[in-house]
Amino acid sequence: MRAIVATAVALYSIACGSGAPSAPTPPPPPPPLQTLFEGQVVGVTAAEVEAACKATPLADAADSYYVIRQLERLILSRVFAEPWPGRATGDVHARQTTTSSKLRFSCTPKHRSGSTGAQFVVELGQVEGPTVTVDVKVCEADGAGGGRATAINTGQLACPHNFGDIFAPHPDYFNAGPFTTVEQIEGPRCTIHRPTVLGEGGRRHPVILWANGITLSPTSYRGLLRHLATHGFVVAAADTSRVGSAGNGQNLLDCLQHMEQQNSAPGGIYENRLNLYRIGVAGHSAGGAGVIMAGRDPRITATAPLQPWVGATHGYVAGAAGQQNGPMLLASGELDTEIPFSHPQGVFAAANTPIFWGHRLGSGHNDPLLDAPLYRRPVTAWFRYHLMLDNSAGGVFTGANCALCTTSVWVVQRKNGL
Repeated sequence: MRAIVATAVALYSIACGSGAPSAPTPPPPPPPLQTLFEGQVVGVTAAEVEAACKATPLADAADSYYVIRQLERLILSRVFAEPWPGRATGDVHARQTTTSSKLRFSCTPKHRSGSTGAQFVVELGQVEGPTVTVDVKVCEADGAGGGRATAINTGQLACPHNFGDIFAPHPDYFNAGPFTTVEQIEGPRCTIHRPTVLGEGGRRHPVILWANGITLSPTSYRGLLRHLATHGFVVAAADTSRVGSAGNGQNLLDCLQHMEQQNSAPGGIYENRLNLYRIGVAGHSAGGAGVIMAGRDPRITATAPLQPWVGATHGYVAGAAGQQNGPMLLASGELDTEIPFSHPQGVFAAANTPIFWGHRLGSGHNDPLLDAPLYRRPVTAWFRYHLMLDNSAGGVFTGANCALCTTSVWVVQRKNGL
């Protein structure tokens, strides 16, 4: 096995699961503030891990989900790309669970021959002061089938906060934020709503992709999109009005590709001013289905499908709701006669990531249009929480007394850690 290069590495053996220790006299357990996995066994370097940490600013332990996602992305992109000992050749079973303040990601290769299996575990360790530490264990099972496992390539690396990308709390989600905005048409039919001045103080702005319903256009939602831009988001609204393709999500990803190109264009207005590690997707009706489809892309951080039409038409593929990469705000309306109630029910049942389902009493199918008075508060809070690390916005959705949980006009269901 190639040598491990790390900032601070402490290799040790540990029993993973129910098996016996791999050595008669195991070394003492690591200190509480143990952290990051790093090693050539899956081709991830210390520099890459550090870059993932720095790109994932954390405010407190509640934000562990995001550093986990970045590390998960690094690990899974390499696990099956290089010939490490006993490498699996089959499918990957990925599971995400939350336990109190910790979030664990584990990946167990299937169809493995000559060994009982291997497991990759990423778990939040602890947040203290200006750093967060994350414990990652790579467990290689004993090929003899004895149930023993050895933890390899465990080490310690602190992830510093990136305060420059954290936006000041703005608890009034219903009203406009502090940014003045402009609107312009760019790229592959993308309507952009953004702050007039980008990148003040080195800040990078999260991106929200928007998908309209069929026969409509981004202009139909101008008030809502402009509102999000006043809170500091760069909103890229795709034209998803075409019957038969509005729900496939591709136009959204085309706009995302455009924003990625603009962020790296020398001398452009977006150059290094977009936080492409914080990308949200929202949309309405058939566009809501496109949101769920796009939510399978590993670049997407969080989604918000509003009254999504997830039937067989418009390009939606059944099962997409169970293949998400980030948390979902799902919204439906009591008086919506266009979308069968079974559609949001099915999305909620299939969701594999944290999901908040808000059923708005008194809401019809057209309420997300224009400035979306019934929906802009939760949509704004959702993306401030997940894309800007505004923990005060999390109170709208989390905890027994969350703001939407205690109002008479919302019927709420949550699962998978929310």
